Amino acid sequence: MSNPYDKAHELASLIEKEQSYLKVKEISQKVLEKPDQMQQIDLFRREQMEVQRKQMLGMPLEPKELEKVNELYEKLMEDSEVKELLEAEQALSQLFNDLNRILTLPLEKIYKK
Repeated sequence: MSNPYDKAHELASLIEKEQSYLKVKEISQKVLEKPDQMQQIDLFRREQMEVQRKQMLGMPLEPKELEKVNELYEKLMEDSEVKELLEAEQALSQLFNDLNRILTLPLEKIYKK
């Protein structure tokens, strides 16, 4: 019988060879060399996470909060390297979402009858 932990490590190794992972790795190395770009990305992520946190807690959002996140995003999209990084991260995130959905199938089988 296979050990799930061994399979998880095998999956992690496969992910490191996946095109979407390699692309994020390559582009992020370029962006990390540019502190201004990283500061903009970090600010956007902090603001985005705060909006998501409030949404998850059912807290009201001010229109200015959403505007700020949208403005930061639009500004980031003007930089071709940052845009490419965020798009690559989205593709990698989709891979993780798909894998998570597959990994939780056994639990669904238990509770769905």
